[in-house]
Amino acid sequence: MPDEQAMAGEAKRRAESTLKSMPDKHRTAFLLRNRQGLSISDIARVMKTTEATVRVYLHRAVAALRQSLVEFV
Repeated sequence: MPDEQAMAGEAKRRAESTLKSMPDKHRTAFLLRNRQGLSISDIARVMKTTEATVRVYLHRAVAALRQSLVEFV
């Protein structure tokens, strides 16, 4: 359906825009986890930080994405 495709396209654009606007560390953690499939411990090693900090970054990234996409859910 065209409406669903238009909404999916808009949701994708909104998500990409939100990713670009979030702090680098949040975006990096999110992409390493969700596009590269790294574990939290691997992300902590790559980013030279603690696993707890990675969890905070991921939580904030997901919260920002959820907020920007709330109307599409």
